[in-house]
Amino acid sequence: MPTGTVLYVDDDRDFAELVELRLSRDIDYAVESVRTGDAALERLEDGNVVCLVLDYRLPGTSGPELLAEVTERHPRLPVVFFTGMDDPETASEMREAGAAAFVQKDVGSFGTLADAIREAVA
Repeated sequence: MPTGTVLYVDDDRDFAELVELRLSRDIDYAVESVRTGDAALERLEDGNVVCLVLDYRLPGTSGPELLAEVTERHPRLPVVFFTGMDDPETASEMREAGAAAFVQKDVGSFGTLADAIREAVA
């Protein structure tokens, strides 16, 4: 069984808890969530994170800004965006910036997110 943690960053606490619950059923990794980019960077320093899942809009920083910082500090860590934005141009820009995947956020997309995480970590 794989080991490690998927870290989900979203300022919406209720939705983050739902994501944690659903992903913990669908993937073979522990799932944790934090609310801010700063909290994510702090948690990444603790190690054992195998994939970072980001919302596009975060308090204090944006998902793209956090992607750039994470890519610089942890260049081998896969990053998946899970966001309510439905913009193909933004998705393309995030992939070009280093994101492994860009999944549109809604309650019916947990399977797609789980697949994206598995593919990113593989």
